[in-house]
Amino acid sequence: MTAKSHPILLELSEQMPENSKTFLNIQNAEDYADIAEQARLEMNCLKNIDGTLEDERNCRAVLTDSGYGDWLKDLDEDNDRLRVIGALELISDLARELAED
Repeated sequence: MTAKSHPILLELSEQMPENSKTFLNIQNAEDYADIAEQARLEMNCLKNIDGTLEDERNCRAVLTDSGYGDWLKDLDEDNDRLRVIGALELISDLARELAED
């Protein structure tokens, strides 16, 4: 576990639903590799909400399990989804780089 989350990750996490696992992982200063993996999972599911992952898990169910249940119910605009997808990509890339250091 990292002592304190990177300030840029903390700022990017403000774009996330507060119940999402990625948001919570960043706020709780979890391991950067874990943050990157979770962000990538959430991003892939948000790109195709009604699709399935390679391991046959339903993306909507994965998102609900990852804390997006209420957020998905209130989702009216594609802009919200695209904003979160962009933030997740930045989070995943930065966390992966930090994990390698």
